[in-house]
Amino acid sequence: MCADEAHAADATQDLWLRLIEDPARLQSARNLRAYLYGGLRNSVFDEFRRRSRERKALQDGQPATMLVKPRDTLTSGEEADRLDSALRRLPDEQREVVLLKIYGDLTFAEVAEVLKENAKTVESRHRLALEKLREWLSGEVA
Repeated sequence: MCADEAHAADATQDLWLRLIEDPARLQSARNLRAYLYGGLRNSVFDEFRRRSRERKALQDGQPATMLVKPRDTLTSGEEADRLDSALRRLPDEQREVVLLKIYGDLTFAEVAEVLKENAKTVESRHRLALEKLREWLSGEVA
């Protein structure tokens, strides 16, 4: 969900600091994994808002870091670039669901809890996002 690794690190550090300062927050969590992803999501948005106030507009161009990186021999740099570009084309709501579902390895119920959305809405966003990704990555749409 972050445009760069430093942003992600700052958001993660903010989450851990909040939990260290008030460990009782964890007692209200029904699903610890979803609670932590939700807290991280909120930290990301908080950090983004802070940075947005400092910078009025982002410059056009390639982001400093990719959403998807080639991590093994199965994913080449070119494939990772194509997937990263396709993910960035998705509406924010769909991209967030895909990233939480696939890279966060969360269930639809957990994603719904993180996003405070209905599970059916999350499933629908995921399905629509995958349809778009398949279409874009198969080369049918430029």
